[in-house]
Amino acid sequence: MIKYYLVSLVALLLSVSSSSAQNFKGQLLDPSDKPLAGATVYIKEAKQGVVSDADGQFQTILDGGVYTVEYKHPEYKTIKKTISIDSSAVLTDTLILEKKTLFFDETEVKNDTIASHIIKSVMDKASFYMQIIPDYKAASYIKGDMKISEVSSITDLATYKVEKVHLSKYKDKPFYQEIYNKIDYFRPDKYKLTIRGYSGNIPDDFNFKGIINSLGGNIYSHRFNGFISPVNPDGFSYYRYKYEGFYIEHEKILHKIKVESKVKDPELLNGYLYIMDEGRYIVYSQLMSNTQGMMRSTLIAYGEMEPAVYLPLTYYTNIDFNLLGTRGDIAYYTSLKYKTISENKTSSNVSSIYKGNEQIATQVIVEPTAYRRDVAYWDRVRTNPLRLLTSEGDTISEPIRFEKKKYHPGNFWFGKIVLGGYIHGSDTSKWSLKYSGVKEVFKDYNYVDGFWIGEKFEIKSKLSGNRTLNITPHIYYVTARHRAIGWSDAVFNYAPDR
Repeated sequence: MIKYYLVSLVALLLSVSSSSAQNFKGQLLDPSDKPLAGATVYIKEAKQGVVSDADGQFQTILDGGVYTVEYKHPEYKTIKKTISIDSSAVLTDTLILEKKTLFFDETEVKNDTIASHIIKSVMDKASFYMQIIPDYKAASYIKGDMKISEVSSITDLATYKVEKVHLSKYKDKPFYQEIYNKIDYFRPDKYKLTIRGYSGNIPDDFNFKGIINSLGGNIYSHRFNGFISPVNPDGFSYYRYKYEGFYIEHEKILHKIKVESKVKDPELLNGYLYIMDEGRYIVYSQLMSNTQGMMRSTLIAYGEMEPAVYLPLTYYTNIDFNLLGTRGDIAYYTSLKYKTISENKTSSNVSSIYKGNEQIATQVIVEPTAYRRDVAYWDRVRTNPLRLLTSEGDTISEPIRFEKKKYHPGNFWFGKIVLGGYIHGSDTSKWSLKYSGVKEVFKDYNYVDGFWIGEKFEIKSKLSGNRTLNITPHIYYVTARHRAIGWSDAVFNYAPDR
């Protein structure tokens, strides 16, 4: 009998906890009452950012108390409010964000000069903003939505060989993903991402290349998520900067600068930086890449977690993909909450923090229980409602499920063939071999050579100290001349402390 009452009491407590789990939720709308996706709800005292989804909706759990909340978006006026949370009640907030006024000087020469001056000052401060970031622990919730609009016959055949299911069966049907991560940052240049929850049916290669690997990047480093950062010290060699104008908000000036790559290169980005005039730090970045059949646009909102420590609050990522004739789109909504931020002990040796052109090392670990999380777990961590809708707007009861208990060889190699990736090793390995994917298979065509068919590989070896050796062999067959062509680039990087 005692055991029965104990079980009943536990069940009652779990029920109460579940019913009050999401005690702060709402919806953000634009001036025409349409849902506003990608806006940030910044809860200052909780050190948390929550992103609005395609329906403009957000939700989270807060302890009882008073909080300062900012509703913000680069193109809309920020709304600041004070809210009071009662742990036994749910607070729902629906807000309309108004468009900002962009002020612009028509004098083109003057505006180009302003853009160069602002970007140069951010480049000069980049080492400081990298140096001042202390160790921290954070958590992120990612919601993904994917639709496939067209399926090619070759992809249809490949998915049948791998998963024993024709992908064409799921054309125009929704795929979804939920990922919950623990993030550990160790200064000066190491991220550890631990995946604690993983549920859904978007292919793993999209999830890792689309968003997970992006969480370990810093825009102030020389390379940002595998791309040359727009505020790289040599940025003027790679990019053009155009001044778009400025916003005035809460008596502060926010500059909008357009970033354009000088050449078409998969390692370069395009888009916009929103830079605060006072302090010259990045408030938002909205950058696009086009590589290996994936056109990706990511809006990142940054917040001041500690004095002069600006960290990402939310990510809003859109991907349009065209892989071997299979087309579709994915949207990822990522919200972050900072658990602990260590005492900042600024190093006097800036070069030990900010050196070389290396990508910041990111380690990704998947917990064995990540695939087995129950409904109650996701109810606690979810920051956007989960809706599974068909193209007609009807909720589907059973999502499409692929086998994801382990990375079996068929799934692994199909992803590598299509998207490219590491055949051996990783970013953090002593040596690695990387394949470039289908993008490099058909490199060129001209009347003399005909089609160039082949591939580019990248061999990277980390030597002692800060030295690395990169060898990039290119191997192609030209159809008109019926001969093989090959060459190789070799780069030795040596970045001593200065």
